[in-house]
Amino acid sequence: MLAAASFAIRAAVVFARGTPASGLANAAAGALVPVLLAALSARLFRRRGLAIVTGGAGAVLPVFGFVAGGHRPESFDLVLLLGSAFLLLVAADRPSSNFAVLSGATLALAVRTQSSAWVFVPFLAAPLFDRRYPRRIGAHVVGSAILGLALVLGPVLADAALAGRRLDPRSWLSHGDPSPGAYGIAMTVLLGPLAAIGLARAERRGAAWFCVGILTATMLVLGIRGTLETVWTSVWDPILLLYGLSGAFGAVSLARGARELESEAA
Repeated sequence: MLAAASFAIRAAVVFARGTPASGLANAAAGALVPVLLAALSARLFRRRGLAIVTGGAGAVLPVFGFVAGGHRPESFDLVLLLGSAFLLLVAADRPSSNFAVLSGATLALAVRTQSSAWVFVPFLAAPLFDRRYPRRIGAHVVGSAILGLALVLGPVLADAALAGRRLDPRSWLSHGDPSPGAYGIAMTVLLGPLAAIGLARAERRGAAWFCVGILTATMLVLGIRGTLETVWTSVWDPILLLYGLSGAFGAVSLARGARELESEAA
């Protein structure tokens, strides 16, 4: 139901823009965005109501429709990056080498779609810092993720080497999506403080630090480029939404608890 509603919204965006019919393929992929956001929320916070609200917000917010409803290849970035993050989270929780391989392979597809996704490759090492399991288990999960990455990117890199083409790391610092303008600014202004609360109060500290690392890495990239023309919508907005809504739910719970204490004291 959520995916169908999301596809309908994104298909409407495609037709409203007058973009080619190929944009419908991106709209279909974009329909997975709210599903992935809901799945990530459920696994991170274990609150069904919060997961439903997060998925619904991902389906209707214009900023996600902007990225996933266009006709550019970069529109698949959001789905691939969210998918890779979810699979890595599952692989770390289980732990599972199969899910880790799928996470690395999905990130590799994101790299092939948009070279800036190279920035996120080091974050495949996150399971090494998971203290719930021995270090050797985390190393096995990370190795499996790297294997998945290599299986997809290996032939591409080998072909480039044989053809004598040089890889330009500077291209890894660029991003093809234009800025969503007011939508992206509004997301940052409105959800930024709530996301800070959600990150600070997160029970899963490792996942919270992972997201802080992602935000820091992308900010450093923007600093290196020396411009804020490009907004990393595929990275910032899902984190702002996930932890912003979590922060909002937490603030409501605290307020409710305070009122209950006041009523009991009275």
